[in-house]
Amino acid sequence: MCGKSGDTTKLSRFGHLLMEDRHGLVVDAQVSQVKGTVEREAGIGRVEVLPGTHRVTMGADKNHDTKSFVAALQRADVIPHVA
Repeated sequence: MCGKSGDTTKLSRFGHLLMEDRHGLVVDAQVSQVKGTVEREAGIGRVEVLPGTHRVTMGADKNHDTKSFVAALQRADVIPHVA
């Protein structure tokens, strides 16, 4: 929605997509409210619900390079590839 001229726009929702790397197909999606850690929380939540027992990898941006995020992915048997 557009405001008056000169108003700032505030992001209120985040869309998260989990994609398989080989073909770029979306395998899961989620929408959440914006807060500081929502991207990391959504990333962990998306891989925890993946079916199967095979090990997966997850690529992530620089903001995801935290010890707690990497440790959570490793506990979920996910190989993290963060910037």
